[in-house]
Amino acid sequence: MTYPYLLLSIDPGFVSSTTAWCVWRYGVLVDAGVAPTKERELGARIRDIASKVPSPFETGWGETGAEWAAVAAERMQYRGKNHPGNPQFEMDLNLLVGSIAGPNATYYRAIDWKRGNVPKAVNHARTRTILSLDELAVLSALKVTKKQELDVMDAAGIGLHHLGRDRQ
Repeated sequence: MTYPYLLLSIDPGFVSSTTAWCVWRYGVLVDAGVAPTKERELGARIRDIASKVPSPFETGWGETGAEWAAVAAERMQYRGKNHPGNPQFEMDLNLLVGSIAGPNATYYRAIDWKRGNVPKAVNHARTRTILSLDELAVLSALKVTKKQELDVMDAAGIGLHHLGRDRQ
């Protein structure tokens, strides 16, 4: 399988106020992190989060162009009264991901990238079994809260799904 030169996978976290991200180079996880924000106004919130997610050139990975080769992000699903968001979230999400990625984004529903409606613990265990020891070391080196760790694991799962590594 041919992997994109540079992939950014994002768990947007608009509801939790923490956007988690993973950077993949030729299909291998090379960096990860979180972009928490306390901003409430949409424009300020997007600028704050976007400023904390690395660009290809800031990190030294961007050898071939100014944009990510690919970006994968979770698309929220609305299920009526049980969901904390509203339809405006979809437009806000597009603005956030577009400010980071430009036009190169692919969106996945959680039920698709998680391969069903499964608890986070089950999904994250699956993700850990797919990642290499070097990739797990990237995640282990993060200095994040337990909640942020869950968000980063989701971003890793989204990346694995985009790369097709969850189906190998």
